[in-house]
Amino acid sequence: MNAKHQLTEYGHLSSKLLCSKLSDLCVDKIGVQTGPFGSQLHKEDYVEIGTPIITVEHLGNNRISHIETPFVADEDKKRLSKYQLKNGDIVFSRVGSVDRRALVRKEEDGWLFSGRCLRVRVDETKIDPIYLSYFFGLESFKKYIRSIAVGATMPSINTKILSDIPIYYPESLEEQRRIAHILIINDEKENINNQTNQTLEEMAQAIFKSWFVDFEPVKAKMNGEQPEGMDATTASFFPEKLVESELGLIPEGWDVKPFKKVIDKYVDNRGKTPPIVENGIPLVEVKHLPENSAFPKLNTDKRVTKDTFKTWFRVHVEPKDVLISTVGTIGRTSFVKNTNFCIAQNVLGLRFGKIVEPEYMFYTIKAHRFQHDMDARLVTTVQSSIKRKDLDTIDILVPPSNVQKEFCKLVGSLLDGQYSKNAENIDLASLRDTLLPKLLSGEIELEVR
Repeated sequence: MNAKHQLTEYGHLSSKLLCSKLSDLCVDKIGVQTGPFGSQLHKEDYVEIGTPIITVEHLGNNRISHIETPFVADEDKKRLSKYQLKNGDIVFSRVGSVDRRALVRKEEDGWLFSGRCLRVRVDETKIDPIYLSYFFGLESFKKYIRSIAVGATMPSINTKILSDIPIYYPESLEEQRRIAHILIINDEKENINNQTNQTLEEMAQAIFKSWFVDFEPVKAKMNGEQPEGMDATTASFFPEKLVESELGLIPEGWDVKPFKKVIDKYVDNRGKTPPIVENGIPLVEVKHLPENSAFPKLNTDKRVTKDTFKTWFRVHVEPKDVLISTVGTIGRTSFVKNTNFCIAQNVLGLRFGKIVEPEYMFYTIKAHRFQHDMDARLVTTVQSSIKRKDLDTIDILVPPSNVQKEFCKLVGSLLDGQYSKNAENIDLASLRDTLLPKLLSGEIELEVR
C-alpha cells in the first residue's frame, strides 16, 4: 500500500489523518447518550405548546425537521433535562435506519430527543462537531455502521457500539473547520432552495384550491364582482352559476367523469424489484416522492444499469407523467420533468393529456377530495394498497379546456422554478458527497490560506 494512505474500515484514507474512538473525542460521561426510556415519557405527556422532542422521523440529511414535532410541558423539560440538546450535538437513529443522523443547530438548542435516538456530544477542543457530522454522512461510514448493528429483524445500535466507532480527522482544528464551513455553506444553499420550492408549491396549490375547490372566480361573478387577481379574459372562462352534480355544487357547464375516462395510460414496472447496482439510473420509490415539492428526488440509494432500464420495464415514464404511491404510504404524488429514472413497484405512473391537462390532474390528485376518495378504497392486509380498478372509479371534475390551459400557464412557471432549484440541489448534493471523500483520501487538498 502507498505510504501516503492507510487502509481503514472506510477504505483507503490519507495517512495524515488521526484516528480515535468516538468516545475519546466526546465530553466525559455524557458523550454518547441514549434517549429516555418509554417509562419516562408517554404520548399522553405531549402538549400542544411546549418544548419540541425529536424522534427518528425528524432526522433528515444532517438537518432536523421541524414538521409535526410533539411537545412536552416545562415540568417535563426540567425532569428530562439530561436529554436536552445543544447546538453542535449530533443525533443518531438508534433503531431501524441506524445510519440516519442530523446536526443540532442553534434553533434546536434546548429541544429534547426520544428513546429511539442516540445523542453524540463532542469535546470541541478535540474535534469540530460540524466536520464530524459530515464524516458520519460518508457512504462508507453508513455502510460500516449498518454492518455492525445488532438484530436481524430490526437493526439497532447502542452507546457501546457508537462509542467504539473509529473516527478519522485532520489534526488541525482549523482544517476541520474549513472543511466543515465549505460543506455547511453548500447545505444551507440547498436548504434555501427547498424552502423556495415549498413556497412555490404552496402558491400553485392555492391557485388550484381557489379555482377548482372553492370556485372563488364563479362565486365572485355570482356576486357581480370581478374575480380577484384575474384579468377579464381569464374571468370570462368561468360561468356565473353553480349547479348540482355527483361531486356536489360545481360550475355550470363543467363535467364529472370517472378516473378511467380521463387517464390515457398507466405506467408501471414488472411488479418486482429489478436488479440493483451502486451506480446507474435512479430507481424512484415512495420515499422519493416528497410532500413539500412537486418533483421526485433523484439522488436515490438504489440504481439500475442501462440494460435493466431498457429491458425490465414495460413502459418508461415520460415528461408530464404523474407519479403516485400505491402501497404503504398512499397518495404521495410527483410530477415528471426529467425522465432519466425508473419507478419501483410501489409507485404508479399516470399519463394524461387527451381529456385533462397533466398539471391540472397533478394538483387534482394532491387535493383533499381525491386523497379522501382513495382512502375510502384502500385494501389493508399486511400494508395498505390501492388497485387500478379502484382508482378508476374515483370521480374527477373536468373543467373546460380553456380553464385548464389557463391554469397550466400559471402553475407551469411555478413548476419550472421548482425544477430549476431541484436541479441545482442535485449538483450541490453531488459536490457534498464527493468532496469530503476526496479530501479524506488525500486526492485533493484545501489550499493553505
